[in-house]
Amino acid sequence: MTDKELDLIRQKILKNRMLIPMQNREKFDVESQRVFRAIELHGKMDATVSRLLKLWDERVFFLSKIASCHFAPPALIREHGESGIDYLKRCFDATERC
Repeated sequence: MTDKELDLIRQKILKNRMLIPMQNREKFDVESQRVFRAIELHGKMDATVSRLLKLWDERVFFLSKIASCHFAPPALIREHGESGIDYLKRCFDATERC
């Protein structure tokens, strides 16, 4: 994946930040960093990246419309081979940074 493609993806991910209510922006920041990092590590533009970006658009809609979603832990991308319990622990640990 080229630097230009990564920059376009970064812009796509961050373009709607100002639409997010203030109380949800920290959660947005944590989740957007994880989504971008997953795409960056994937390293190629394919169906996986397209799917992640589609899911991200749905997540942005949720974060922008539900003002109270800051009470829940961030919805992070589950890592390959990660158990359900480890995934939940990682989500709740990320809450401490919000």
